Amino acid sequence: MTRNTDSLTLALRLDRQLFGWLETLARAEGLEPTAYVQRLIRLNVAQSGLMPDEHREQVLLTESLIARAVARAIALDGEGRFDAHFTLTVLDDLFGDPTFLAEYERAIGGPAMARGLPAKASLNMNLGWQIKSAVRAMPLLDDAGRPRRAQVRGRPIQSYTLLTRPDYLKGEK
Repeated sequence: MTRNTDSLTLALRLDRQLFGWLETLARAEGLEPTAYVQRLIRLNVAQSGLMPDEHREQVLLTESLIARAVARAIALDGEGRFDAHFTLTVLDDLFGDPTFLAEYERAIGGPAMARGLPAKASLNMNLGWQIKSAVRAMPLLDDAGRPRRAQVRGRPIQSYTLLTRPDYLKGEK
C-alpha cells in the first residue's frame, strides 16, 4: 500500500478468471475494472455503519453523481455525440439538469462556479475519468505524446482533456 496526500493506493492480486468476470461486470456498468472495484469498496464501507453519517452521505452522493455521468455518457455516445470535446458535452448536459447541479454543489461544498474548493477538483477529475472510461475513449495526444487539453470559461470546469478512440474501437458503441 502506498500513500498519496489524501488517498492510499492498494494493490490487489486476482486470479485471471476472476478478473475476467470482474471486467465483464465492470463493463456492463460502463466502468473500468479499477473504478468498479473502487465503487464496490466505497459503497460497501459506506453501508457498513462504520462511517459517520456526514461522510457516508458524501460518499453516496459522489457515487450517485458518477453513476449519472457514466449513464449520460453512454446515452450521448449512443446518440452519436462522441467527438474530441465529449467530456464537455456530457458535463454541459448534466449541469443543465437542476437536480444534478444542486447535488454537485452539495458534493463540492459550494457554488458550482466557485474556484478553490478541494472537493471540486477531485470530483471534476473523477467525472472526467469516468466519462472517458464509460465510452472506452483515450486522451487525444499532441505531437510530443502529451494529452491535449481545452480551456473553458463560464462553466463549473475550467479545463478538460480532449478525447479520441483507438482505431479498433471507432464506430463501436
